Amino acid sequence: MTKRILTIPPLIFLRITTKSSMKSILSKLDFRVNAAYKTELGKNWNSDKFGTWGYTPFSRLYLPLEGEGILETENKIIPLKRGKIVLIYPSALIHVRCDYRLVKYWTHFNVFIRDTGIDIFSMKKEIMELPVEESKIPFLCNLFEHLSCRYAEKRALSTVDELEETSSLGLLLTPFLRQLSMQNEESDCFRLLDLAAYMYKNMNQPLNLKMLGQYANLNPNYLSRIFRQFASIPPMTYLTQIRIQCAMAELQRNELRINEIAEKVGIPIPSVFCRLFKQIVGISPREYRKQGISSHTIV
Repeated sequence: MTKRILTIPPLIFLRITTKSSMKSILSKLDFRVNAAYKTELGKNWNSDKFGTWGYTPFSRLYLPLEGEGILETENKIIPLKRGKIVLIYPSALIHVRCDYRLVKYWTHFNVFIRDTGIDIFSMKKEIMELPVEESKIPFLCNLFEHLSCRYAEKRALSTVDELEETSSLGLLLTPFLRQLSMQNEESDCFRLLDLAAYMYKNMNQPLNLKMLGQYANLNPNYLSRIFRQFASIPPMTYLTQIRIQCAMAELQRNELRINEIAEKVGIPIPSVFCRLFKQIVGISPREYRKQGISSHTIV
């Protein structure tokens, strides 16, 4: 196998400090729906069997309609009931339970900042709750129906279907994006977007922490510390998650063999790729492809 050589760009400190404005970020969003359903949960249902406390690369949106459930984080309890809509950022550690009955719409999705592999909601690192007026619920249900009908019918999307799906998701997320637009642009998450974009574009290369430090012109240990503040995980763990997230998308397309996908996302040793995939997703790449899922069993 030919050894891959990574060319490090010039060491410019502005790479780590140049900010992207929220306005420019909002103009570069890619909306992707991974699953959408209307679900009725029964007595004593909980998410333990799906391993929901673990990592998931998707954002999640819940619209409760009837009954009540509980969403738990490590330090917060959020009632799930009619009159609110809840957005959960990617990689959030949550547990969902229903003591009696809960009917809700839900969707797994990503809103990527173009060419970065970053879901915009991961920048806030906060579960967002918004009130919903009773008069607005039929409109929101209609939007969820547009999303969920594809998955209920298990059909491929036409170009027009994709436009309708993206538009419906965009309308559902507009109030949350409006909140994000007021976020402080001095925060480290803006300062590190360029580095994250570099990692995304070069994921197929043999990157390591020293190389990332060279790119950012920062001491690797210091870079790791400030990156953890931004993403809640070290940069190399973040890179692994990006690689596995892209592998999941490739497995859904069902065009490449697993070893080809592993090579494409920068984990060229199949055994290592399979181990990391199962560690993060919970099942093997082969099982993931066989089930033909986009994590839609985790509600």
